Amino acid sequence: MRRIRLTVSYDGTGYCGSQLQKNGVTVEEKLNEAIRKLTGEHSPVIFASRTDSGVHAAGNVAVFDTEMKMAADKFTFALN
Repeated sequence: MRRIRLTVSYDGTGYCGSQLQKNGVTVEEKLNEAIRKLTGEHSPVIFASRTDSGVHAAGNVAVFDTEMKMAADKFTFALN
């Protein structure tokens, strides 16, 4: 198992913040979906910080664990 670090930037206008919420779509939810689609694994992302509803981010750091053998520097491109 290896841990992949991502630097995440996003326009938060359409999101209810970065962390999972019951009341709407979040950045974490969308990133988890992209990771699951890419790796086939359920590996929830862990953010180093959070943003509130409607807030943008440039340089937010997140990590996730995977067994996938893809080169670490290729994950950002593949997840975009």
